[in-house]
Amino acid sequence: MTLLESALLLLDFLALSLLLRQKGQPSLPAKILALATALVGVLLLLREAFRWQLYPALLVALVLGTLTFRSKPFSLAGKILAGGGYFLICGSLAAAWLMPVFTLPTPSGPHAIGTYTRAWTRQETPGSPVSANQARRIVVQFWYPAAPGQNGPIAPYRDPEAGTLFTKYMQLVKTHAQIGVRVDNSQQKFPVLLFSPLWNSGRSPYTFFYEMLASHGFIVAALEHVSDYPREADELESPEQMHELDVRATRRAIDLQFVLDRITELNTDDPAKLFNGKFDLDRIGVLGHSFGGAASVEACYLDKRFKSVVNMDGAVYGTVAQAGPSQPIFYFVSDGPRDLTPLLKSTNKDERDDGLMEQLDRDRKTKWLHQFGGYYLRIPKSLHLDFSDKPLYSRIKRVTKTSGLDPKMEEEVYKDYVLAFFDKTLNGKDEPLLNKMPSPYPNVLFFSYPSANAPQDPYSVSK
Repeated sequence: MTLLESALLLLDFLALSLLLRQKGQPSLPAKILALATALVGVLLLLREAFRWQLYPALLVALVLGTLTFRSKPFSLAGKILAGGGYFLICGSLAAAWLMPVFTLPTPSGPHAIGTYTRAWTRQETPGSPVSANQARRIVVQFWYPAAPGQNGPIAPYRDPEAGTLFTKYMQLVKTHAQIGVRVDNSQQKFPVLLFSPLWNSGRSPYTFFYEMLASHGFIVAALEHVSDYPREADELESPEQMHELDVRATRRAIDLQFVLDRITELNTDDPAKLFNGKFDLDRIGVLGHSFGGAASVEACYLDKRFKSVVNMDGAVYGTVAQAGPSQPIFYFVSDGPRDLTPLLKSTNKDERDDGLMEQLDRDRKTKWLHQFGGYYLRIPKSLHLDFSDKPLYSRIKRVTKTSGLDPKMEEEVYKDYVLAFFDKTLNGKDEPLLNKMPSPYPNVLFFSYPSANAPQDPYSVSK
């Protein structure tokens, strides 16, 4: 909690306790404390209007403020009623602890971080097999190594207009990036990474990855495929809808190509004078989570300008599904059942569909790892949304739909392997971490293909 939030809760408790101890009319010290509490509440409301977790405590503060004008002593019933304020204070304390204004992990690289946002529109080609006959709006937020010693405004975690009333308080979370500051001039060019999020998502839930990569010398272009949400994609995940999934993955991959074209233009003539000559167009990678991972693999297949790809727990759809990508690939996967037989033999069609889609995806990835080589990583007991900032959103895992694993442990594992992969494939560095099997991290399943030590079926291995 912030200092202001802590002060409000403490003053609420002290002022309420002092007022309830008064035998007659409220004393002058009790009135002063109650008024001070109300003023802190008003200040908090002005500064953190969307912090709904503190609303019960704010109500107590404002009621305490009105009691400074009371001239009569409290009745017994009044004191009992006022005592309910303790429950409101405790409610705010619990809500603020369970749904905090969290702190992002400190970036581990040597660079300061800058950020800048652009919005572009891609017009789909009429008659194209993937055309939805509409313009696609794509918001791109760049995260980049910044020149040290600058004092630009700190970027909020989330735009003010983003999210629901329940999640707007996340705009109070601060990133480690400064808006619009100059790019670091310690080297001529930086490698570029494009990031595509899961289906029904904006760009913010992956800020940990953006900041970490930018601090280590990568320029990250984080895409927001505005046309893809708030619609759900889960209903399409069945064998009968495979064609539609292929089309949507290809459409997103074309978004990535389009953004890469815009980046190429910025490298020559950036109206904001930030990125002129700063993109190394010979060192371009792509990564994504869930459906964004599927789009990233498809983009690699469609466009050889992408030199390597990380797929974070995404199935593989699109034209690449039959051929396989030829560029280096790293599959990060969440944990799941080793044996899919119960799902495949279920009498419930949705469960059978889940089993069929999972088996198809496992077979494809296993085949490609053996045919083209690549990397595979799985943390036992991990879940699909662990590849995002969402474990930080709440201590209630049912709310975040994440595992009970230590977020710091997962962050460290994913950070080190993603960095090692792109440092090897884009920067040409020798990365010993990618040659160590088993992984030096306890309870992490990591395999490099082709290798005599890698299992035929990585999904069958458990710890």
